[in-house]
Amino acid sequence: MWSEPNPFFASASSVCAPSARVSSSLLRAPIGFFAHSHGSGHLRRCQAIADALEVPSVIFTGRAEGAEDPRVSLLPSDDWGSTGGRLREHAGPCNESLHDAPLGVSGVQVRAAQIASWAAHGRARLLVVDVSVEVTLLARLCGIPTAVVRMHGRRDDMPHVEAYRSASMLLAPFSEEMEQPETPEWIRQKTVYAGCLARTRPASLQRARRADERPVLLCVTGQGGERFEVEQLCALARVLKPWHVVVAGRTSAPAERALPENLTLLGFTDALHDWMQRADVVMGSVGDNMVAEVAHHNKPFVCVPADRPFDEQRVKAQCLERMGVAVCIDGLDRVGCWPTLMERARSAPSAWHLLRTQGAPERAAGALEGLIRELQYVQG
Repeated sequence: MWSEPNPFFASASSVCAPSARVSSSLLRAPIGFFAHSHGSGHLRRCQAIADALEVPSVIFTGRAEGAEDPRVSLLPSDDWGSTGGRLREHAGPCNESLHDAPLGVSGVQVRAAQIASWAAHGRARLLVVDVSVEVTLLARLCGIPTAVVRMHGRRDDMPHVEAYRSASMLLAPFSEEMEQPETPEWIRQKTVYAGCLARTRPASLQRARRADERPVLLCVTGQGGERFEVEQLCALARVLKPWHVVVAGRTSAPAERALPENLTLLGFTDALHDWMQRADVVMGSVGDNMVAEVAHHNKPFVCVPADRPFDEQRVKAQCLERMGVAVCIDGLDRVGCWPTLMERARSAPSAWHLLRTQGAPERAAGALEGLIRELQYVQG
């Protein structure tokens, strides 16, 4: 019965062996990070904390851009797509215990092998998981304590609860003021509220605006998959004629006819920091990177929540609006209300200090290093 190799796992093992190696220098790092590859926010957040650590670290991620960082051990992307072949129909129900555990996918096996090889080297003291239930439980089964990064949304399902219970610490990349009202007390007690975490550039002095310059509405899409429709942007620019509407990030293909003269499409650009400095109002989704950047630059914010698992962005938008730091809308369809939205956003008093962006990476790093000292004392 077992004389012939299973074709699914034979192909997986051939991929697994050479790809699962971790460089010898990274194997010696006492702190590890796992950064999910959806969007750039998870990796940037891990890098920001790693920058503030006083001990070496290794960052496991499937984000290709991470390869430029010498601390990164590159994994297969977490986007398994439709892979898994015929084994998918034999996977059995796992929705009640796991989120993403396909069978017969070599990337899953390579990821587990790389993290386990670091754990087996003997110097691993803590894995910071941003974010994955399966990686959290893998680390726990390897005997490595975890600090699990929390995100907003409706995360009272069994996989999230079990990951949170298994963790030695929960790390919130937001302030306590941004906590969801319904969060149970045991989760709050286990959470370190680091403040709004992002790998930002230092804010530079803003240049003086010329009297004849239009105010700037900067519309930004991140790298999480969302985009703006050009037709909607054209309609938006027409109702905001006194404004210069600048769009950074992904859009649909522009129509052949000319764009309104006050609309500029930058695409993905290295000049985003400069435009953020110039902006009078910023509009975008409610990803962690986006919120942290707008808070860092202290700009009025109109947020448009994108569809995300567990209603992450809608719940976060509700928190921001409750705190008075953002005006939230559901899509760009009702462009006629935008002149009023601009005035609301510009006239609202700034409350970005409630997100505690200053010193957030250092607070997170200090909490992680303190946890390691505590765990070593208990183990000793």
